[in-house]
Amino acid sequence: MRKVLVLLIAVVVSSALLSPAGAARSRSFSIAASIDNRKMDLDSSTGGNRTTLVKGRVKAGSSRLAGKKVRIYVTNVHTRAQVRRSLGTARLDRKGRFSKRFAPSEGGTYRVEIVKSAGNGRRTTTRTVTAHAYEWPLLDRFHDAAASNPDPSAPLVVRSDKEQTGNGRDATARWSLSYAISSGGSAVFGIAGYNCWRFNMKLAVSQSSRAASGTVTVSQGARVLARETLQRGGGYWEPSRGLSESLDPNLPVVVSVPPADVASGEPVARLVLGNPKASCTYPGRSTPYL
Repeated sequence: MRKVLVLLIAVVVSSALLSPAGAARSRSFSIAASIDNRKMDLDSSTGGNRTTLVKGRVKAGSSRLAGKKVRIYVTNVHTRAQVRRSLGTARLDRKGRFSKRFAPSEGGTYRVEIVKSAGNGRRTTTRTVTAHAYEWPLLDRFHDAAASNPDPSAPLVVRSDKEQTGNGRDATARWSLSYAISSGGSAVFGIAGYNCWRFNMKLAVSQSSRAASGTVTVSQGARVLARETLQRGGGYWEPSRGLSESLDPNLPVVVSVPPADVASGEPVARLVLGNPKASCTYPGRSTPYL
C-alpha cells in the first residue's frame, strides 16, 4: 500500500510538471527588432546623423500585448568597462510594435538588448541587435611608434605639431597635430579593432626640407592608396571623398617617404603629415577596450 501511495504521488507531480500551464511557461515571446541607422556619425557637421531608432514587434501567439512594455539596454562593447545601461521602456501598440530613440554619447559598437519580461504564460525573452556609432579620432591614438622607428637612435618619424610647410607665407598650411617624416621613414598607424572605414589627412613638404620636393605614399599592406609628388610651396594634398572611403579596417595605414640617395648627393626630403584621422567606432570619452 505504501509503494502504491508513493507511485501515485510521483504521477501527480509529473503531471503537474507537464501541465499545459507549465509547458506554456517554457515558451518564449517572439521578438523581431532592427536598427534604422547602423552607421551614425557623431561628428556630423549637420548634426543630423547622431541618433538611431530601435524598433520591432513582440508576439505571443493569440495573446494581446497592447499596453505591455519592453525594456531596452545598451552596452558599448568597444569600451573597457562595458557598462550595461538602461534606455528605459517602450510601450507596445495593439499590434505589438515598439520604438525607442537612441542617441549615443560616444563612438563604439553597441549591443542593444530588447527584454520582454515574463507574462502571458511565457518566460522572459531577450532579443539583441547591434548599432555602430562613429567618431573621427586623430590617428595619434593608433600610432605604432616601434614600427615607425625601428631604430630609435635614428628616428625618421617624429611628432612635430604646427610645423610650417611650403614657403612659410601661408599660416594655414600647418596643423595642430603633425608628424615630420624624413626620407626613408614610414609613419605606421594600427587602426584594427574599431571598424575604421574612412580617413583624412594633409600632406605637404616642410619649409625646413633640404629637398625642394618629395614623394609620399599612403598604403595598406600591398595596396597603394595614393602616391604623390609634392613641391615646397605648392600647397598640400588630401584624399578625395572616394579615396577616403577605400580604407580597409583591418590593416595598418602607412605613410612613407622613399629613401634619398645621400651618397650621390641627393638631399633629404622632410614631409609633414597633418591631422591624420579616421572615422571609427572608437570611444571618445571612455577607455577603449584595446
